[in-house]
Amino acid sequence: MGFIDNHSERVIESLMKTVQSPLFILDSESKIKYCNDLFCKFLNVNRSNILGNRTDHLFPEKLADAISVSDHKINVNEPEYKESLYININGYEEIINFHRSGFFDKQGRYLGSSCSLQSINQMRDLEEHSIRVMRLKDAILAINNYIKDITDLISLFDLILEKVLLAIDHASVGCVLLLDDNRKLRIVSAIGYCMQNIGGFSIDVEDTFHWKEAASEPSETLIINDLQDFMVSHNMPDTLLTDESGNIIRSTMSTPLIVEGALYGFINLDSREDNIFDETDRALLECIRSQVPVAISMFKAFEHTLYESQHDTLTKLYNRRYFENIWSVIQKKALRYQEQFHLVLFDLNYFKQVNDRYGHHAGDRLLQFFADEMIRWFRSSDIFARYGGDEFVALMFNADSVNCKKRLDEKRLSFLERPLEFDGHQISCNFSYGLVCFGTDGNDFESLIGKADQRMYEHKSRVKSS
Repeated sequence: MGFIDNHSERVIESLMKTVQSPLFILDSESKIKYCNDLFCKFLNVNRSNILGNRTDHLFPEKLADAISVSDHKINVNEPEYKESLYININGYEEIINFHRSGFFDKQGRYLGSSCSLQSINQMRDLEEHSIRVMRLKDAILAINNYIKDITDLISLFDLILEKVLLAIDHASVGCVLLLDDNRKLRIVSAIGYCMQNIGGFSIDVEDTFHWKEAASEPSETLIINDLQDFMVSHNMPDTLLTDESGNIIRSTMSTPLIVEGALYGFINLDSREDNIFDETDRALLECIRSQVPVAISMFKAFEHTLYESQHDTLTKLYNRRYFENIWSVIQKKALRYQEQFHLVLFDLNYFKQVNDRYGHHAGDRLLQFFADEMIRWFRSSDIFARYGGDEFVALMFNADSVNCKKRLDEKRLSFLERPLEFDGHQISCNFSYGLVCFGTDGNDFESLIGKADQRMYEHKSRVKSS
């Protein structure tokens, strides 16, 4: 069924487990593509004998008739069909609500449909379950939406844990543990625990509940609804963390995070109550678990894209566009608090001759050499960027003009004393600079960069004539 890709297929398989009523999906030929366990139980037929078959060979007569009628009624303008049916189930007539919803492409072609069967007797339980599923969907949506605002992986797991606890209300506390190079699990995010006990906590993989239960690498969510008995029966020491009120954890639900085929860590959800977690909780956590590798991949992809948009590819310094964005923030702060700082424009002397004589690889290496040396030389508070070609720009803070000039002249001489070694050649790294002061030489970027450029070329003329 072409409207479902591999990622969507995994999501569908996870959601199938969360729906607490018979559910199946038909392809465009009315053959069953997916079904959940409750649907298999409803028909009293093995899944292998259901998938790939047409509905009229399997269904009770009234349900088969409803499928046939809806085949002719569902279209792009009326994509849903509903009917209440009296069906004999285990010798009893029950009212079953049949709901079919079609899928269509942009051209209005029918691709398939999802069908659900709901017993009136189960509606109240289903309403509660639907609320829990909606919380799950909201959690996944929030995680995906906020990824662009997250600055590091720990913040990502803080967000995931926060949304998981909102989605699964039987849990009162939770944590995320990640595996380090020594196969120890350490807590990187926690909500609701006594935080004094979190910092130094670590545990070997072989000492986790999963391993004690199965003696192997964990692969699915584990529920333990009587934690004290479990630990006694498995000869585990009492190393349980308490919640922030000092309450003992009595039930736990732990799911392994598998990333690129290897164990990455765990999400643990805990409660101070016995026997609190059910199969719906497990299914919800399994669904979230399937999204975590996707969220990590999205974060890393966004992080990489963001880095590339802010940095020069060759030198790894900030690029001109990002430097100008930083400038606007610093300018506003300096104007507000009447601060002063220095802007420096750099230009590599004889750069064209290096390219002409030794080739562009030598020119690139000279740019990298200059950038690497200068980024180590600048103070941590300073900002250094590639401005374009062989020009660089910097903002220097917490120094007067005399001290800035002295430091720059000393650095220039140190470059001349230690040339770049390249392919058996010694290439001099000779630069000129123009130094201006914000507040004294101007307050806007255009005027300051213009004066810095003028002073840089005056300096270049002096260097070449000396």
